[in-house]
Amino acid sequence: MYIKDEGVDVNTLPAPLPFVNPFTSTKYEIAVDFVQLTISITIKNLDLTDHASYWCLFQDNVGGTNQGEEMDRVDVCITNPATLTLTNNLAGAPTTDHDDPIVDTDAVSGHPITFTCTATDALPQASFKWFIGTTEVFDANAGIAITTNHGAAAFDSTVDSTSTLTFTPQLNDGTGVVAFDDSLIKCEISQEFTASPAPLTQDSVQRLNVLVRPTICYFVVNNAPATSPVDVIRDASVTLTAFVENHRDASSITFSTTVQPSPADNLVIGTGDSAADGVQILLVDAFRDYTFTVRDSNDGNTLAFTADNNALNLAGDPALSPCEIEFNVVDGPTSSIDYNDPVTGVANGPIDTIHTDCATNKIEFLQGADLTITCSSLDVNPAATITVYQGDGPANGVGDGGTNGDFLLATSGAGDQTAIGGGSFNTVFAYTLVAGSGTNQFDINDDGDVITCCATNSVGVTYSSACLEVLVQPSGLILYEGLTSGDTAESTETRNEGEPIEFTCVAEDANPAAGIFWRLPSRGGSDLTEASETPVQQGNVFDTTSVLSSTTYSYQASDCNQVLTCTTVHTESGNTNPLSDSVTLEVVVPPDMVTLEIVAPPVNADDGPASLSGSTVAFTSDQDVGSQTICVIHGRDYQLTGTTNEEDPDADFTWVRRTTAGVLEATIRTYTAPDNTVTCSLQSTSDTLILNDIDCDTYDGKRICVEADNEHPDAAVMDCVDLDVKAEVQSAIWKSLCLCWWCSERVGGEYAY
Repeated sequence: MYIKDEGVDVNTLPAPLPFVNPFTSTKYEIAVDFVQLTISITIKNLDLTDHASYWCLFQDNVGGTNQGEEMDRVDVCITNPATLTLTNNLAGAPTTDHDDPIVDTDAVSGHPITFTCTATDALPQASFKWFIGTTEVFDANAGIAITTNHGAAAFDSTVDSTSTLTFTPQLNDGTGVVAFDDSLIKCEISQEFTASPAPLTQDSVQRLNVLVRPTICYFVVNNAPATSPVDVIRDASVTLTAFVENHRDASSITFSTTVQPSPADNLVIGTGDSAADGVQILLVDAFRDYTFTVRDSNDGNTLAFTADNNALNLAGDPALSPCEIEFNVVDGPTSSIDYNDPVTGVANGPIDTIHTDCATNKIEFLQGADLTITCSSLDVNPAATITVYQGDGPANGVGDGGTNGDFLLATSGAGDQTAIGGGSFNTVFAYTLVAGSGTNQFDINDDGDVITCCATNSVGVTYSSACLEVLVQPSGLILYEGLTSGDTAESTETRNEGEPIEFTCVAEDANPAAGIFWRLPSRGGSDLTEASETPVQQGNVFDTTSVLSSTTYSYQASDCNQVLTCTTVHTESGNTNPLSDSVTLEVVVPPDMVTLEIVAPPVNADDGPASLSGSTVAFTSDQDVGSQTICVIHGRDYQLTGTTNEEDPDADFTWVRRTTAGVLEATIRTYTAPDNTVTCSLQSTSDTLILNDIDCDTYDGKRICVEADNEHPDAAVMDCVDLDVKAEVQSAIWKSLCLCWWCSERVGGEYAY
């Protein structure tokens, strides 16, 4: 059987024996191995009541006496890790255990602090160690007091123990070092177990933050030490730092703020809570910044601070005397440039920024005309002084001189400053840019330079700048024939109908580049919008080339005697002196048709009906060669007339004889118009050919053609007739022998006979 030994001597076994009975308790479980001759016990759900030695007892009854023999013994030691807490005696001190991270706790310089470490419910009893930083401290150390107390111990019960560590943090006035400040205070407990190779240890750590009462305060404004009165910029956000000397890493400092003489105009403070007597600001360092916006009403105000913290409260010392600072509200200077538009005379509007590119901030200066610019610094305290520079601008350092630097043009004086009340001033300085090429005079060579207005007072400096754009109207305009600037156009240019209108116009030496527009009255009087326009920079000025495109416009008959004009436009300079160049157009218009007529000679009465005498037949003009045939009588004379519809200039005529196959045999007649000049008046031209004594050998089966043309390369038009020569028969039945043209009937495009 197994015996639970709670101090029982095996040789004096009590009756009944304290044996473990697995049959009456679910806590125990017995297992017997008859093969190995072993017996084992399992104890479930260990607790403090199971703290004992267990041994196996073999027992029998010899002579009526119980006898036993201890076979084996096992010590079961029930342990309970202590619950560790660490705190100190100051109000609001944190309480931490071994699972907590390091926390801060406050102490007061010159006042003792006692840390208390508690180990509760420990089995076995816990022992204590104290550390400051990484060094273990003992009661024997100077300035250190350690006490430890343990509760009553029992075989199967836990023990509560406490240990205290007491010392006094102290400021060393000579070095400014505070003893124990920022030190880690650690309590470590340990529990020893005979069956365990190492003790069970726990610790809890707190960081000591030593408060030191404030003794002296002073101010820093915008990171600069400040003495009263201090200049602050109106409407600016000011950072005020209240410093407290001999104060280190406070958990809380309260600054009571008052503004005199008018609490209603109190400063707007970025952090803190409003209170009746001012503004309370919670600080967590030896000093703290806060911001406020300066108002006009703060000028001459006094800002007073009194500082307090937990150290003062705990020490019972009087509060720090008030720290005061008076504000003198000032302005950093403003800067702007203004001028009247040189074309319209209207104020351009102030430029109050530094130029980033010449397209956004610019001063337009019309070459040859003076321009006054006005530099201003308004509503400023103290009054600003303005200087005007010409050069490469503030981005590269104003006033640096040199070839590519800035040169001083002028400086304002006291007469340019005006008091406007409230302690503020306006400075308005007018400077005239004089047109010319001398020193401090301006022309196209100054184009692109930067004009800078620099406003300066005791608070700072501010710039406004703009690029100088010198406006120059075009000095010349040249009209060229063709698509390039090669040959200048004559006063009159003659072209053929249908040819492209191709002219180039160049406007020279303008800034910025001039525009060019084209007009031709015969095209409705409006601008010819399809012309291209290309500016090319030539130094500080531009030449603009405009080409009237050949793909858009071609010559028409209506363009004859019309004036094509190109004209400059320069809106930037007011376009007060536009330039024009022009050319008068003459257009060669070809005849587009010619009509051939044949007039029959008078005949005798017996030749046919008298009504046919002297008849004329006109053929449709420009018919395909050989598409017309006419019967003529051998031996007679015939008059052929060719007439054009309309052309300019008059047409020339050529009469030829061909075979019906189109082979040229002879030129019968040529006619040249007496005047081949263009008159810009469309008219018809005619020419007559007399064929005398028609004979069969010369004309039968032949083709007579008339061709009309003029100077136009595509002018030639032609009409033809094929001749069928018949012999004259004097008989009553002549109609059956020879059907002449006046009695013929046209069938299917041919004259049948």
